[in-house]
Amino acid sequence: MEELKEIDTDIKYYKGWKVSRLKNRWMEVFILPEIGGRMMQILSNEYEYLFVNKNLEGQKPHSKTNDDQWENFGGEKIWPGPQGWGSDHMWPGPPDVVLDTGVYQSSVMNVEGNTKISLKSEVEILSGLQIDRTIELNQDCSEIVIHAKMTNHHDAAAEWSVWPVAQMNSADLQSVNRYCVTSPRCLGGNFDKGYTVLHGLVNNPQVRKDEFQNIVLDYQYLVGKIGIDNREGWVAYADRSEGKVAVFLFDYVEGAAYPQDTSVQIWTQGRGMIYSRGQVKSFDDQLITTPPYLEVELLSPLKKIGKGESVEFSYKIRICTIPKMLSVLGNREVGVIAQPLSVKYDDNDIHITGGFGCFYEGLAKLEVMNLRDEVVFERIIGSVDPLQKLHIDEVVGKGEFKEEEWALVILNIYKEGSSTIGELNRIEL
Repeated sequence: MEELKEIDTDIKYYKGWKVSRLKNRWMEVFILPEIGGRMMQILSNEYEYLFVNKNLEGQKPHSKTNDDQWENFGGEKIWPGPQGWGSDHMWPGPPDVVLDTGVYQSSVMNVEGNTKISLKSEVEILSGLQIDRTIELNQDCSEIVIHAKMTNHHDAAAEWSVWPVAQMNSADLQSVNRYCVTSPRCLGGNFDKGYTVLHGLVNNPQVRKDEFQNIVLDYQYLVGKIGIDNREGWVAYADRSEGKVAVFLFDYVEGAAYPQDTSVQIWTQGRGMIYSRGQVKSFDDQLITTPPYLEVELLSPLKKIGKGESVEFSYKIRICTIPKMLSVLGNREVGVIAQPLSVKYDDNDIHITGGFGCFYEGLAKLEVMNLRDEVVFERIIGSVDPLQKLHIDEVVGKGEFKEEEWALVILNIYKEGSSTIGELNRIEL
């Protein structure tokens, strides 16, 4: 059993709020227990990943009841799913002055040398739910680890899902298609296109498929929402202009029931109209009243819980840097693929290219295998870490190889020394 020892928290101020901070070599996480126990910001090398509502910076919630107007502070938080207004067993928020903007009890623990922040809400009377979650940083890579739990305090059993919602920074509307979200598409899943439109335009021009058949949403400041039958357990946000990436990781449970048959949902805030809560709602294009952001939302499987029982969900957020103007095409344990390895021949040499981002600090090495799985050529590319892009542009001269021996090119990431962290990409020749 883990030994928990309470320690002093690292207290900082962020945009006028008193926040608890977790930090490793590549990132800082600011947590605001007083407003819904949310992660208010993920900061990496001065880049801010999460949306913060400038109209509410440094303020405390003014709303006292759920009948008041929703105060959207931003950040990343936990909501109950499914959302709806037609049943006592659906969450009719936001607003929710307990679970979304209420004060969470917080404590900071040391677990085997690693700092972990624990957060707990009050019990929300209408739903009977109480939210607990812990947040910690991995000290070996650029990873936030979150474990969330919702407990039912009502006498009646009901089905609930844990619903993490991350509002991503998407403030620059001058650059075309600067921000995007990529999700694997499930062929033969719940939806013919791999996704379903939940709000907004049915033919949403923000949504497309990439060369790997992933679903890609290019943010264009149009209001809407899609739900995705994501069974691979990752979805990635990218700021193409800065090359900044945040990957959300979760375990998909085969055969389980999910809200609206979706494990991932993407909301885009912007101009337009939606039909919700029995009426048509219009969003203008004024940045004060309709601030730009997009949401990456995960959903746990639905679970029926009786009084005192809980539904739990664990997920991770990893950050890295890719070459600018690219997006995520694939996810691996050690990093992301933005431009797959490519090998081109001419009369005198071989040209190897690619673009990637790494979650770990280490050394990148290209290795060439023959048909007997023997290494016949290798080249160290250089050091890597989450704050720098990995751009491959290598020329191998004719005198350095025997072309007939080349069968496979692998990009591996190593720790200092000789141990392998993992493979990032490969290409057969």
